Amino acid sequence: MRSYTGGLLGTRPNQVQRHQILEQNFPDNARPEETMVGHLLFALKHEGVNPGYLRQVFQQGDIQEQIKGQIEQRPNSQWSRRLWFWYEYLTGHQQEPDYRVEQNYIGGPGPQGVALTPPQPEHIEDLMDDWFAMVERLSDSDIPASIRAGILSASFVYLHPFMDGNGRISRYLIQDVLAKSGILQPGIILPVSGGILNRQQDYYRTLDQISRTICDQTDFYIDEAGHITIEGETDHLFRYLDLTTYCQWLCEVIRDVAESLLPKEIDMLVVADKLYHTLDKVLGLSAKDLRLMVKIILDNNGKLSKRKCKQFEFLTDADFIRIEDVCQAVLQK
Repeated sequence: MRSYTGGLLGTRPNQVQRHQILEQNFPDNARPEETMVGHLLFALKHEGVNPGYLRQVFQQGDIQEQIKGQIEQRPNSQWSRRLWFWYEYLTGHQQEPDYRVEQNYIGGPGPQGVALTPPQPEHIEDLMDDWFAMVERLSDSDIPASIRAGILSASFVYLHPFMDGNGRISRYLIQDVLAKSGILQPGIILPVSGGILNRQQDYYRTLDQISRTICDQTDFYIDEAGHITIEGETDHLFRYLDLTTYCQWLCEVIRDVAESLLPKEIDMLVVADKLYHTLDKVLGLSAKDLRLMVKIILDNNGKLSKRKCKQFEFLTDADFIRIEDVCQAVLQK
């Protein structure tokens, strides 16, 4: 993979296959900063991951300080976090992890928009120590896996130990408990996040039952800059959470996912695979173009959108007729 910006291959974003090398050209505004980190971020975004190459780059000069600077400057950027992960994974050097040191809240601006006031930063470490002790107790219990998943995921959300990523970690915890319980075959993951998304308003309403109770018992104010300050001690509000309603709701979601959502997704994957291989026989496109075409067709009710056709300007009218014939043959069965 080789990448260029402006001038060398032209100014239009395009890709050219030359033997076994894919050459990419991007407009001038996509050019990375002339720093090691700038080029690393560009590579992660546009060229994929080459662990062997990255490991060698991570041994160079002051790269650790550059990466730390990028993370401190843009800690919520997905590309900063990916760079952070690969650096620690490939070098074994960990940058100091920690819980949040700021008071945050969930919700919109103004006191009326606050949906949850998580624990104060000074209580997070102690609360998380107890949370991990609870993890150990639950792992040795005979409580059903779906209930354990609900207890751990919901309590983590309320503790909100990090400034960002708490929701993603809580959804991971659901998968982790289900996987370790043995009720799923190795390699099988239930699309629980999709089930939650399908019932998103129920999800918020269920969490809000406890959130409102916590907020009602918390004295707080928000300044003009949007920063929240909590008066008094509130850690006791998070030690004895009644998560019954949430666990019942999550059990319903898991059942719906197993009985309905997962079978539908499997059927869709089967159709997508058949469409991919049939189109491959009649068009001979690259794997990347074929995957994109299949996605567009399935997202557009079995048709290749005229608006999206601009991405396939190299195809002829005869090609589009063949594509339409394939779609009718595969999707109408």
